Amino acid sequence: MTNKNQRHMNPRPPFPTADRSERGVALLLAVFVITISSVIIFELGSQLRLDQQNSRAFSDGVRADYVLKSGLNLARLLIEIPKLDGAREDWLGEPWALVGSAPSLPIGGL
Repeated sequence: MTNKNQRHMNPRPPFPTADRSERGVALLLAVFVITISSVIIFELGSQLRLDQQNSRAFSDGVRADYVLKSGLNLARLLIEIPKLDGAREDWLGEPWALVGSAPSLPIGGL
């Protein structure tokens, strides 16, 4: 009878339990995985912000290039208009000379 009483007093667990060192290793492994995951997520966020800044800088550069080309084309046109009428001399009444007194043209987006 003592065998039966001992079994009921100290029942065997349904699954094997890990000793303290195995539980410590599992805890360290979990902390390591969480740390590595956090570093990877932070790095991806930083890379995304950098890519966004580069894209915006490229877009602004392209826009500035087109504004520059537009200004040059306008200047060429203003200089060439009097020559279409057969004028051979420049004078301060020509369109290119009056641009400084004209109101500025709005440039959207800049």
